[in-house]
Amino acid sequence: KNKKKLFKKTINIYDSKKIVGVFDNLIGFNGILSNKEYLEFTKYLNFLVKKYKNFNFILNKKGKESYFNSDISNFKEINFELKKLENNKNYIKFKYDLTTPQILSISDYVLTHPYSSIIYEALNSEKETFIYTGDDNFIHSDKDYLKILNKISININSKYNLLDKEVLNNHKIKSKIYLSQNKLQNNKNFFDKFYNYLES
Repeated sequence: KNKKKLFKKTINIYDSKKIVGVFDNLIGFNGILSNKEYLEFTKYLNFLVKKYKNFNFILNKKGKESYFNSDISNFKEINFELKKLENNKNYIKFKYDLTTPQILSISDYVLTHPYSSIIYEALNSEKETFIYTGDDNFIHSDKDYLKILNKISININSKYNLLDKEVLNNHKIKSKIYLSQNKLQNNKNFFDKFYNYLES
């Protein structure tokens, strides 16, 4: 707890709002989402930040840069959306003075892109986890990943009320169930921990 307080202080968080840690991935030809999908993602993030003033949001960009450059064809549009985020008091701008694990540790909820190691790290850290899939034009060869994706990806029914209490309660159950599937093969004492977690 003391470390979490120190991490929050480092990025000037002094209130008690729940934190949504947002973790992106590489985009474009060598990435997960297309440039167009990433633009839609930044627009969606703006929607969430404006709607849910009672949450703090932190965007931890994989490239560790605040903005994109001309290597991305629609970089001006994406950067426009990123700058709009900074106009909101509940959007926490930081200069990557915390590591990805540290951001994860202070996050109460996790929003991430597909095929990210953050998905497994967040579930193993018992975080309620949402996957933003974009157009979801992926060929899923990993059956275990597909099972997780089918349950905790953002769907059209929850997309625009993602952090409403009812949606969060429902998603909490899904995250916990798929936490169990993720740990099932390598944790001998899993069931005791899992059932204790379900009761918490």
